[in-house]
Amino acid sequence: LLERLSFGVAVIDDRLRIVLHNRSGEQWLRCLGPKWRWAHRHPGLGQAFQDLIRVACRLGAPTPTRATILADSERSSCLMVVLPLPAAHRFSVAWQRPAALVMFYEPGRVSKVLARVLRDIYGLSASEARLAMKLAGGRRLHEVGAELGITHETARSALKKVFLKTGTKSQSQLVRILTLLSTADEPHDFQSDP
Repeated sequence: LLERLSFGVAVIDDRLRIVLHNRSGEQWLRCLGPKWRWAHRHPGLGQAFQDLIRVACRLGAPTPTRATILADSERSSCLMVVLPLPAAHRFSVAWQRPAALVMFYEPGRVSKVLARVLRDIYGLSASEARLAMKLAGGRRLHEVGAELGITHETARSALKKVFLKTGTKSQSQLVRILTLLSTADEPHDFQSDP
């Protein structure tokens, strides 16, 4: 099931042990280097990867979702989202530890049905959906506007409409929704094996 996701995923506990990952997640973890290098500032992140994981695993403290661009000379770049996975839920057992869910969202790996979902569920126009999907790839608004051939003001106006229709208030909230929605793929990919 993890391999069918349209993005890389990894779960890492508070002791920096990799609990699980899919192939794309494993490739991006390799980009971060061996675990002993996670304590050092990563040039593609601008900070230490271990710090992102430890903040997400911190118990009792507010741990907002962290999103950053991870650049790699071999694979271009991806939006890396780090979400807390606390072990203090109702059904947890004593051996469970806090962990972080790390998602690696590559601009070129957008779900094939995401634009249709944005139009059908949120009522986005085709141009608003294109803008949102490009922003989901970790691009800046002025870059997306230039690529789409629209002014920065037009892009800002369209983004405000996207925020209103999706119930979001910031690009990071929008990216989070789009990342979750991008787990959808073409329906035939999820048919049961005989």
